[in-house]
Amino acid sequence: MRFTKAGKVLYAEPETGDDSHGNYGTVKRGTWRHLDGNKFQIKLHDVYDKDYFTITAIKENKKHFRTLTNLKGEYHWSANSWTLYPTMTASDFQSMFERAAESSQEKIQQMVMISRTKK
Repeated sequence: MRFTKAGKVLYAEPETGDDSHGNYGTVKRGTWRHLDGNKFQIKLHDVYDKDYFTITAIKENKKHFRTLTNLKGEYHWSANSWTLYPTMTASDFQSMFERAAESSQEKIQQMVMISRTKK
């Protein structure tokens, strides 16, 4: 995830594995806001699907935060721990985001082709 001072957030999960044993990339956009103390709220929506999440997160220290299990969005988000990488540049993250977006588009195109062949 990449958080901006303007309250925006981008989420990118790169493609992993290979064609037979891998996962497509995932990209989400949204907003974040401070709640109180070390808690903040993240609202994300999948760029290419209808998935929508409202997540509560806790900043544990300068390098770690964790998201809590949250059912307030349209879809379920499981609890998870994240490591912050302050050395990753904005351009490196943007490049990863774009590659994940391309991978996500490939998944959608394949699903459309599969649904057309089933008709």
